[in-house]
Amino acid sequence: MRRDARIRLVASAVVVVAILMFTGQPWQPAAGYHAFADTRPLAGIPNAANVLSNLAFVLVGLTGMRLCWQGNPRAHALPWSLFFCAVTLTGLGSAIYHIAPADEGLLWDRLPLGLALAAFIAAAVTEHVGLREGLLSLPVLLLYALLSVVAWYSIGDLRYYVALQVVAIVVIPVLCALLPGPYTRGRDWTIAVGIYGGAKIAEICDQTLYAAGHIISGHTLKHLLAALAVGILARMLRLRLPKG
Repeated sequence: MRRDARIRLVASAVVVVAILMFTGQPWQPAAGYHAFADTRPLAGIPNAANVLSNLAFVLVGLTGMRLCWQGNPRAHALPWSLFFCAVTLTGLGSAIYHIAPADEGLLWDRLPLGLALAAFIAAAVTEHVGLREGLLSLPVLLLYALLSVVAWYSIGDLRYYVALQVVAIVVIPVLCALLPGPYTRGRDWTIAVGIYGGAKIAEICDQTLYAAGHIISGHTLKHLLAALAVGILARMLRLRLPKG
C-alpha cells in the first residue's frame, strides 16, 4: 500500500471516531463519579493512595522533560516537551483534586491531561506522518483539548474529551503500524498505549479491585499504570536511535 493511501486510511479512522463520538446524545458524567473506593487517610492526607500515587506522574513528567531534548531535533522535541510538561501538571492537578474530589478540582486534572493527550497525538503525527503536518496539528489539537474540557465543565458533555482518549488508544497504534517513524524502538509506542488502555480498564474496575483485598483500588492502579506508560515513552526517547 502506498504511503499516501496509508495516510488516508489513518485519516479515515479519525473520521470514523468523530462520527461515532459526536452523533447522538451528549455524554453526561456518571453519577457518583467522585465516590472512589479507597478513601483511607495517611499522615493526615485524605484519600492518600489516590493523592500520593500522582507523584508518579510528576516524576516521569520531569524526567521526560529533561530527556526529550537530548538527541532529538528541536521540532521533534517540541510536542514531547509539551507532553511531559502537561503530564507533570496532571500529577499536581490530580493530587489536588483527590484531596477533596469535586468538579471544580477535576477541572485541574482533566485540563492538563487533555493537553497531554493532544501533545502526544501531535508527537505521533510529527514523527510518523511528517514534520510540517505535526507542527501544524499541534496548536489545533491543543485548542481542541482545551475546548473539550470547557464543553465538559460548562455543559456536561464528555464526548469531545473522550474522543481524545479514543484517538490516542485506538488510532495512534494504527498510525505507528502503517507509517513507521524515523527512529528505532517503534514498538514502545504501542506498548505505552496498551498500558494506558489497561489503566483505563483499572479505572472502570475501581470498586471491584479494591474489594478484592483492600490493598489497592482500581483508580490508584490507573494512576500507576498511566505513569508507567509515560515512563515507557521517556525511556524510548532516551534509548532510540535514528534509523539507518
